[in-house]
Amino acid sequence: MPDIILPDTSCLIVLEKIGALDILQKLYSRTVVTKEIAEEHIITLKKWIEIETPTENRYQKILEQTIDKGEASIMVLAMEMDHCIVSIDDLRARKVAKKLGLRMTGTHGIIHKAKKAGHIESMRETIEKLKGVDFRISEKIELELLRLSGE
Repeated sequence: MPDIILPDTSCLIVLEKIGALDILQKLYSRTVVTKEIAEEHIITLKKWIEIETPTENRYQKILEQTIDKGEASIMVLAMEMDHCIVSIDDLRARKVAKKLGLRMTGTHGIIHKAKKAGHIESMRETIEKLKGVDFRISEKIELELLRLSGE
């Protein structure tokens, strides 16, 4: 069964800014966000993006002591779902997700997967678009993405 993606707000905003939000729909069986992510997202969500609420909000309150409310909400939802991947770019939140044993990726990972699946023609152009919307990408990650993409 294809995976469900639970993107955080930054992933949604960045992909939308570079005109690549639809790759989530192409790569994953479902795209699911929480109410918190939907409220943080400054642009209207696409109809194919589902909103779900975690049932255990007490865990969310605990996680919110360390990480952003939106990130906490998708992590709790991920703990309640099967076959899902959280998309988180914030380093602190990624460390928490790892400790919780969650499967995760980031915007860079989604872009790489899209390139491998043929949904993105040029990794180099996509990286330039990311930089153009002030999305941080280290030189090391940029070079690795280009290498993995054969560019």
